[in-house]
Amino acid sequence: MPENSDQFRERVEQDQNLNRLLDRMFGDQPGDARELLCRMTEKWDAEDDGGSAEAIRLYAGMASSLSEEDFRWCASAAVDRKKLRKERLAQYGRFRELFEMEIRTGLKIRRSAMAVGADWSSMGVYCRDWVTMMRAHLLLRMAGWLFRWHIPGAADLCDAVAFGMYESVYGAA
Repeated sequence: MPENSDQFRERVEQDQNLNRLLDRMFGDQPGDARELLCRMTEKWDAEDDGGSAEAIRLYAGMASSLSEEDFRWCASAAVDRKKLRKERLAQYGRFRELFEMEIRTGLKIRRSAMAVGADWSSMGVYCRDWVTMMRAHLLLRMAGWLFRWHIPGAADLCDAVAFGMYESVYGAA
């Protein structure tokens, strides 16, 4: 979507399909309006792939936050390891929250598309993905705890869980 409301308003005013939709919505053809709205959302989804790109960027931030390389090779006394680990945990927490929010937004868009199209045939898949997201939320928190307690495998757990979340929402990664 465009960054500010003025750009969005211009895009809506220029879109001929939306103008026809509004005419039909206030006319006597609501079924045609729903079909046209479904086609428009598919078109806009195809044009705007920013959600998946943003999720990948946030995942990269999470993975870099959990990197043990700085702690493994840092023998210098000038670097305060506790302070660095605490900063990394705070950074990981911010990236994790934003990543989860991006994934939840992708799920909400899918649910909205089902509602607009009045096609609830994929509701079972949606519910399964929702349960997967709840489990993944706990596992991502566990990755932070593993990093905090200096237990190896935090980055691997984060990679596996984030890949599963991304794949379930945005398709094959």
